[in-house]
Amino acid sequence: MDWDGSPIPWYTYPFVDFLADLNTKDWKVLEFGSGQSTLYWAARSASVLSYENSVKWLEKMRKKSPDNVELRLFEGEQTLDELPALDFQPDLIVVDGWKRGACARRSIEQFGLKPLYILENSDWFPEAAAAMRQAGFIEIRFKGFGPINGYAWATSLMVSRENQDLLGGIGHHSQVPGGLAAGDYEIQDLAS
Repeated sequence: MDWDGSPIPWYTYPFVDFLADLNTKDWKVLEFGSGQSTLYWAARSASVLSYENSVKWLEKMRKKSPDNVELRLFEGEQTLDELPALDFQPDLIVVDGWKRGACARRSIEQFGLKPLYILENSDWFPEAAAAMRQAGFIEIRFKGFGPINGYAWATSLMVSRENQDLLGGIGHHSQVPGGLAAGDYEIQDLAS
């Protein structure tokens, strides 16, 4: 949870900070692996479809999730075979669960380079990250610490020419927690 009790995903803190500046309220999110990220995206997007491989965890998440979240059991290849039948085009695909390489590959086959992709723990899955780069993505790695763990890792954002417009909602004047407010110091205008 963050300082006000809102859920934060188990991504690296530098990436969570980056996400805070994006306007994602109209996004449709497809997620492989449910948890804090599901609740995070539910509060910041139009809808979340999350696949979870643990029946026990799926039931816990159903009790916590708001109405804009649909949770489904991930059953491996069978689930991935059903991706073409989904009735929506996601803006974001989060690969953070079981069989990450297969989920990334099959999602790219189905949805192409139009959605943004998050590959969580990309340092643990270098083959999946390499395959995504080979498919045409630029990988932006956010390395550092994150919630729960006492070690650093990497969360990667996969961007392409087809999805970079989704990054256009970045606020240019967002405050940095703990930083100085705009106007508290003079900055020489680079144009002059």
